[in-house]
Amino acid sequence: MKIRLAGVRPNEITCVGILSACTNAGMIDRALAYFEMMKKGYRIKPVIDHHSSLVDMFIGLGLLDVAFDFIKKMNFEINMFRSNPHCRLLELWNLRDRVVCR
Repeated sequence: MKIRLAGVRPNEITCVGILSACTNAGMIDRALAYFEMMKKGYRIKPVIDHHSSLVDMFIGLGLLDVAFDFIKKMNFEINMFRSNPHCRLLELWNLRDRVVCR
């Protein structure tokens, strides 16, 4: 990963840009690798923008189950997530679970 070779230390905003670029290019493996590097290698705590980039990518690639699983694993309270469009997606997913169970 070139960012490490260049000796550059990314910040939250840099990581949003990298994840957004991966999202636009549909590079799921690279996006997930950068996400893990951000958390473990640089110890940057993911914020809603980082998660949203990945969720956008999953949805754009038609990986709705992956998107919903990822949303459920996020460390954000639902109230914090309500201002984000993905909150509605999570609510629809939960509704789907209730309908399927009946």
